[in-house]
Amino acid sequence: MDSIKQALVSLGEQPRVVSAMSYASALLETALQKTQTSEFQTACTVTAVGALLLAVALRRTPRSRKRGSRKQRGGQSCAQGAALKSRPKLSLKEQIDAVYAKYMDEYKTGLHQLLENYDPAREKDQYQRKYYNEMLLKLLIELDGVDLVDLPAEEKAALKEKRKQTIKEIQSELKKLDALKA
Repeated sequence: MDSIKQALVSLGEQPRVVSAMSYASALLETALQKTQTSEFQTACTVTAVGALLLAVALRRTPRSRKRGSRKQRGGQSCAQGAALKSRPKLSLKEQIDAVYAKYMDEYKTGLHQLLENYDPAREKDQYQRKYYNEMLLKLLIELDGVDLVDLPAEEKAALKEKRKQTIKEIQSELKKLDALKA
């Protein structure tokens, strides 16, 4: 009993446990008086009180809680989610046209300038090569997402050919970019 009190007194010097020390001491004395019938019960009581003291000493202050993690919200901010919901659904032809237009408007001119003036020693050129490679791959992935399975045969053939031509053009640009690596 004296060694336990000494341990509690030594723990009492730590600021987190001062208030809990007197409470734990009272609990320990009461528990020991009730369980003097066996040493096993005493050991269990001392272990339980020690665990209580440890839990009190290691307890952290509660942090402010957020409304939900990004994962729970679907990985999007509120503004992004609203923008996605308000976007009208495009037809399959419009999806293919949108990818091709994005390629033509955003990437083709810059890509051709890079291909003409590429210097492997320039870090900026290496960065641009990697950037255009990633962006063209993203466009290919978008085209892969265009599902032509449930269409009538004539419409399916026309869209399939349009998608195939767009993919071939983007792949030829990717091959030119890959040739710059060597």
